[in-house]
Amino acid sequence: MRAFFWLSLLLIGVAVVQDALLPSLLPAEWIPDLGLLVALCALVYLPREAGVAFVFAVGLQADLLGAGPFGHWTLSCMITVTVLLSIEREWVAAGAAGAWMAATLGTGLAHGLYVLLGRLWGANAAGQAAFAQVGWVTLYALVFGAPLAWAFAEFFAWMGLLRPALIEKRRGPARPPRRRATARVARS
Repeated sequence: MRAFFWLSLLLIGVAVVQDALLPSLLPAEWIPDLGLLVALCALVYLPREAGVAFVFAVGLQADLLGAGPFGHWTLSCMITVTVLLSIEREWVAAGAAGAWMAATLGTGLAHGLYVLLGRLWGANAAGQAAFAQVGWVTLYALVFGAPLAWAFAEFFAWMGLLRPALIEKRRGPARPPRRRATARVARS
């Protein structure tokens, strides 16, 4: 329950940053899909149920705030989650690097699926321009994903929301107990 409380606040914060703050800081062509990056990092760091629920909420938020056909983003995000969960063990073991790569690959896959679904269902998307945009968004995910993956690893650790496997990895290997030095008593 604590995870869903913090994730709902994070979802609102990401929406505000994505729609209000980033357009004033970066040119329109350079704005990454921050919501999807954060959601895919959450998929790596959080327990599976919380991560999947957060990705679903981000897809639903993108559908509600976007101008595209309703349901495309949510479906694209859930297909992406299904693909990423098939290789879950590898990217969870990699930690922040795995979150970075999962966020980058997932961003490219979700945007590509969104364009494909739009073309299949008759949305008015220019073919080459739409796929070029997918490439640019994936490149921005590669650039902005590494610092975001590290920052959200720290944030989720601070909140106490990390997966148990990642908590053990952050602690490091168990050390053997230290032996106490005993004083030798000289016999006379």
